[in-house]
Amino acid sequence: MCEFASLVVAKKSVHWCMEDSHEKIIEEHNLTADGVRGPNIVRVEIVPPDRDPSRPLDEWIYRIDQDLLPNWHDAEDTERRARGALIDLVAARVFLTGEHEVGPGYFVAAGDARLASGSASVRASGSASVEASGSASVEAYGSASVRASGSASVEASSSASVRAHGSASVEAYGSASVEAYDSASVEAYGSASVEAYGSASVRAYGSASVRACKDHATCRHYNPQDCKPDGPFAVMIDCTGARAACSIAAEAEGA
Repeated sequence: MCEFASLVVAKKSVHWCMEDSHEKIIEEHNLTADGVRGPNIVRVEIVPPDRDPSRPLDEWIYRIDQDLLPNWHDAEDTERRARGALIDLVAARVFLTGEHEVGPGYFVAAGDARLASGSASVRASGSASVEASGSASVEAYGSASVRASGSASVEASSSASVRAHGSASVEAYGSASVEAYDSASVEAYGSASVEAYGSASVRAYGSASVRACKDHATCRHYNPQDCKPDGPFAVMIDCTGARAACSIAAEAEGA
């Protein structure tokens, strides 16, 4: 997948779209990428340093994502025009403050921005807050907060916090914290912490901690952690030994 932010520079124009795919940009704007004399366009990426979109645009890292270049290409002019178009792209797809509802596409939330998304793909960092539903996809970093429902997919790292409902799927890394409900599925790594409810399913690795496994929730843990099921039908599966060992709440309580 192309990096954020992706643009396509033509001889007399610069193009972008709501996704980070050069081929999608070419298709959406009816561009002819190659002609009989070689390339007609230049695929460009301008990336925020450290994935921090709040940094000034003149600090974003410019690069060309192809080897062969058109004969009209001038390095300085191509970069100047691409950076000019980046201003409009960021205005449409990056949110640092305020509350916004976004549609299909790829968006970035940082700072204290709050986004509500149905089918969009969002990268959240800082203290940004995202509510994702439907087929939305979210990547959360820092102390970003995400509430995911439906079939939303979330990847959380650092100290990001996630609440997952429905059939939402979450991968948590670092010290990320997750609360999973209904039939949500979670994979936790590092020192991530998970609370699972309903028929939620959890896989825990490293020093990940599953605080509660309630109702019909199922947890598989792959490290020698002290986890006990909490709920009449909850199941903990210990995968740290040669054979998996299961325990339920009644057994844990000595019933």
